[in-house]
Amino acid sequence: MINFNSASSPRLADANVVSEVVSHGGFSVAGRGFTVSVATGHGQVRPQEGVVGRFFEGARRFCATGSCASQTRALNDVLFPKPAEVLAKSLPVLNRLGGYACTDAGTFVRPNSSAYGQVMSRLGDFYRDDDRMMANRQAESSVTHAERFGLDRARLDKVAELVDKAQAGCCSTLAYAGAVELLKHAGGGRVEVVSHHGGHNTTHCFIIVGRADPSDLAQIGSWGADAIVVDPWAATIGGRLSGLPLSPPIGNLWPPTQSLFDSLRQV
Repeated sequence: MINFNSASSPRLADANVVSEVVSHGGFSVAGRGFTVSVATGHGQVRPQEGVVGRFFEGARRFCATGSCASQTRALNDVLFPKPAEVLAKSLPVLNRLGGYACTDAGTFVRPNSSAYGQVMSRLGDFYRDDDRMMANRQAESSVTHAERFGLDRARLDKVAELVDKAQAGCCSTLAYAGAVELLKHAGGGRVEVVSHHGGHNTTHCFIIVGRADPSDLAQIGSWGADAIVVDPWAATIGGRLSGLPLSPPIGNLWPPTQSLFDSLRQV
């Protein structure tokens, strides 16, 4: 195992580093705010808590040059899994989120919906539990703080913890919680929490996995072929958990107008 420190080794993605990875079968990176372990022989990457974007982006650029072609392609697949793979690995937790109570179901779910009975039953159970309601209020307060002062990974993690305690959420708290799980499997791939802004009933928050960088958030056609929309809130009211940009889970609160959290922009 070879160790590199991100603060003292600015040339993490040069040929010498990659050749050492290939020769020795693995490496780890530790530095300002992040630790990464990669075992290339097993085809696994295990990002630990913290920021990994600087290293991953450098590795991605080197892999794209074609140097050590087969090895770097394999490394690229490990460091940058396809969004569909990220989603698949996250499904157990995302499906659990989709089974939580929707706190604003009374606004958005109509009695003629096939999911109405189940959705309202979950909401009734939630309202009968003071501890769950308190956790939900704390999660919503944390979201309000993020809207004023910015959203970072620490706040995402806190909201995810509170959502699990509440077993309930609105679109924003559920999107934050879903993003935390997706980030665990995304390696250096892009995970964003985004919103569509309108009035009270026309504002929505959800997740995009794998939007191309660079691309224009307002131009869906620029996102690349692999991007996926993930919406745990939609699942709580009987809708789809995920979809392609041309067929998102909630099509009438679309497209996104603002990126609230972008894993590639964290420092």
